[in-house]
Amino acid sequence: MHAGRLLGAALALVHILLTPTFAAVVVWDNTVATGDVVVPAGQTVVLRNRNIVRGQLTIEAGAAVTVDPTCDSVYLQVGNVEINGILSIGSAAAPFTKTATVALGCEKPALYPATDDRRYGVNVRQGGSLQLFGSKGTKVPWTKLALTAVEGTTCITLADDTTGDWAVGDSIIITTTDFDPTLTERRTITGFRSTCVEIDSPLNYMHYGAFTQGIDQRAEVGLLSRNIQLVGCTTSGLVGGHLKMNQGFRTAQLSGVEIRAFGQGDVIGRYSIHFHLTGNVAATNSFVKASAIHSSYMRAITIHGTQSVLVERNVAYNITGHAMFLEDGAEFNNTFRGNLVAWVRQKTSGAFRLGSDALQGLSAFWITNADNVFEDNVVAGVEGTGFWLHTRARPKLPSFKTGLYPTVAPHKIPLRKCTGNSAHSVWNGFRIDSVDFDQDDQPAQDYTGAPSLAYEPTALTVISNFTTHHARQGGWFRIFQIVLDNWNVADSREGIQFLTTGNTATMPINGTIRNSHFVGSSSNRGNQFTSAFQKINFIEARYWSDSALLLADVIQMAVTLYDGPHYIENTTFENYISYPCFNYYSTAFGARAFNTFMMATTTQSTNNKFINTEFPVFMYDRVSDGGKTTLMLDTDGSISGQRNAVIAPDWDFYYTPSCVRNGGYGLACPQRYNNIEVVQIDGDGTNLAKYGELYVVRANLASRSGGLAPPPPGLSFQGQYIPAAGGYLYHPSLSVGATYVMGFTTRTPPILRVNIVNGQQGDTHTIAFSYPRGTIITSVMNVANQALNRATSLLDRTCVNCFFYDSTLDLLVLRLKQLLPRIDPTLPCPASGCDGVVVRATFRSATSSTSVTDCSTRGAPLQTLDDAWLQTSFSNKESFSLDMPINLDWCQIGDPCLESIDVGNRDQGILAYADFPCNGIGCYSNKCRYCKLSFSASNQPFLPCPFETRRATGSPTTTPSSSPVPPSTPTSTPTSATGGACSTYVSVGDSAVGISAMPDLACSVDNNRT
Repeated sequence: MHAGRLLGAALALVHILLTPTFAAVVVWDNTVATGDVVVPAGQTVVLRNRNIVRGQLTIEAGAAVTVDPTCDSVYLQVGNVEINGILSIGSAAAPFTKTATVALGCEKPALYPATDDRRYGVNVRQGGSLQLFGSKGTKVPWTKLALTAVEGTTCITLADDTTGDWAVGDSIIITTTDFDPTLTERRTITGFRSTCVEIDSPLNYMHYGAFTQGIDQRAEVGLLSRNIQLVGCTTSGLVGGHLKMNQGFRTAQLSGVEIRAFGQGDVIGRYSIHFHLTGNVAATNSFVKASAIHSSYMRAITIHGTQSVLVERNVAYNITGHAMFLEDGAEFNNTFRGNLVAWVRQKTSGAFRLGSDALQGLSAFWITNADNVFEDNVVAGVEGTGFWLHTRARPKLPSFKTGLYPTVAPHKIPLRKCTGNSAHSVWNGFRIDSVDFDQDDQPAQDYTGAPSLAYEPTALTVISNFTTHHARQGGWFRIFQIVLDNWNVADSREGIQFLTTGNTATMPINGTIRNSHFVGSSSNRGNQFTSAFQKINFIEARYWSDSALLLADVIQMAVTLYDGPHYIENTTFENYISYPCFNYYSTAFGARAFNTFMMATTTQSTNNKFINTEFPVFMYDRVSDGGKTTLMLDTDGSISGQRNAVIAPDWDFYYTPSCVRNGGYGLACPQRYNNIEVVQIDGDGTNLAKYGELYVVRANLASRSGGLAPPPPGLSFQGQYIPAAGGYLYHPSLSVGATYVMGFTTRTPPILRVNIVNGQQGDTHTIAFSYPRGTIITSVMNVANQALNRATSLLDRTCVNCFFYDSTLDLLVLRLKQLLPRIDPTLPCPASGCDGVVVRATFRSATSSTSVTDCSTRGAPLQTLDDAWLQTSFSNKESFSLDMPINLDWCQIGDPCLESIDVGNRDQGILAYADFPCNGIGCYSNKCRYCKLSFSASNQPFLPCPFETRRATGSPTTTPSSSPVPPSTPTSTPTSATGGACSTYVSVGDSAVGISAMPDLACSVDNNRT
């Protein structure tokens, strides 16, 4: 009777894949074979109890090996397995409920050399099928803590009911929730109480189990035990077993399987689970689900030159090298959903590793082709990065040589879907970067035709609903266009950083963060524990764990501005705690330190909130070019209270009387700025010391008592050699409509290029260059190689896209205007390219120095008082009320109506605004209307200016104690734009801080008053 049940069960298991003809059934029950064994076509072997094949087990096409579903424990030890037929345990309809183990015998010496994939291998060959369906762990493969598990606890509370799935004796892991990825702890279940699961020994560390500041930081608890087990070698160093699906296999379906001690670290291509160059396997319905891969010597799941595999709800723990690994770039239409990857270790030894398997490149998910689905996966503890998208020009040679992918260009392929994922206790949560690690491969690999190439997809990249905490970096993205939507970033030394080219791009740039939440310091204080990965932060007076990894940007930042433009929208920044007395700063917006690249002036902040964050914007780096030029448009005033203000570093170079100064963000100024590209055209990219610095001084000066201008404020720029720019590039941020004077302190270039970047149609810049004495300007050409018109004098403001060279001062003045609009706000230039000029000069002597150090003195004739700073326009007219607590609309330079107002009208508080078509009172053209400020003494019946906030009030009674020092040996006196009832002209910002004005007979007289 028993034999009949056994035969029926065995035949039922394999009936679906075998031919309808009767199959011979052979029962192995405690069988031992000392050599190789072949299961021939037409035969089914049913396993019972303990069986050993010391050699190779071959399952021929038309043959099958299965297990007796009524046997409590089935064990099969083999040297290796070759599957051309069927190896099955359980089925999708009737998962196996007992215990079955397939173990590699790991005979020494091995039966095959390392180059032979049969060594300690389970190979599913052409026509072969592997179907393993266990029951354990399929209901709840992993869950999370419901309550924090403190150090020393022996009973943990879970978020999900594991009744009927988890059992006494099962192995589980409780993941780290700190900076150190190694703090994940493995325990054995010893019992179940009504409220918690008992474990065999107290926890060594605290594991957080709550939402904090709205962000889920609960530790994951993963089940390692399954009732079907594939067990590799544990006594052969880095050489475990491996499971490999080869080209032409029929199906591979694993559900509820434990794979332990697999992966081989001494040779390429031997991974725990490996789909190897199998092409599109959609018809095979292959998957790995609800399984556990742990204690791996090399990877967890590798998909190589394969498409249409489902990897779902698995647990991977204690993995060496990349865990979830897309190998060549020819892997697409695969789905990774709901997996837990915990503790991924770098591979530091062994005969084989990729350069990226070391700390800097290591990842839980190594993504070489973005055309895959990544949904609801969790990475908990990596000695590197959670998710890394790394692309090449084409697939690597093993896949490319198949001929299946002649046109596949991984670096151009859009991201199919990436949502709901999370990564914590990592170096980096998510990274997009094609760093060249190839030179560190051991042994060297052939990457002919497939160099690492920056990711430039043909569609916008969107990564949504991502959570990361306790990371050195939450996300680091070298990409031109990306949207991060609904991100939660907590306890990360650096939240998000975008990178592009460092010079003017030829494509749209869009790094957007929206609908997100950043928490600098959460209630998860971590463990008071120090290691290579973390330290204790005593400054915040809470004994908070902190990242001990390299912190290149010095201070904690939520968003590290770099290159740009960036767009941060509808995002909350919370608990970025600073202690200035300790020189300890945390900020929502900062800039990458030690950065000499161009920082886009079009970066924007819109509708953001700052909770318990003293410094919404803080520029720690006051030395490098990047820190000097990091500006941000505060579009709605959520940073400064001033709509459309430009947030700038609090330096004299940017300060004007119309700016608001605030310790929390620096300056909020009405003047709009553009990037200006200044390039020493030169092909010498090796002798960089010869170029030196560019010194820029502002010729528009704020007036002071006595009518004397202060020394012109200036900044020096280090620049750097950028081959794509054609030479040595400097990139000051200059105000539209203002005048600047520049000089090269080491070497003035014989060929100079100047471009307007991120400008708007009609923007005008006046830029003067001081040349060495005796210089002859041989040509000044625009970007279309057409000669610019010559202005009539040094101070000629009537022409645009013109120049004047004063041979007495050796001063070249360029009046540049952007003629065309940018067709896309994310493009830095019009479609025809950035407006600009190329200047060629001949110096008096080829051997004499071409340095210029007196540009301030030579530029003195161009200096003016206040003019450009008063010529400001208001871009958006909002509803106006004198009772509004903050200025809801700030101004920008460039409005032709406002800039046409003369000094006399301005001194009376009469300005103008564009109102097209203009009809009625105050119109002086068909689109321009006069308006009157609230403090105006004029009797003219003009309408109130719609952009004014409130009247300036109050004035001090004391006078300045000393007079300012004039600029050294100016060649002319700056032109004044002040006069009249002095206190009338004090800005709201100055008045608010007690700064007013007084008559002073020493002030220069304005002869242009009307």
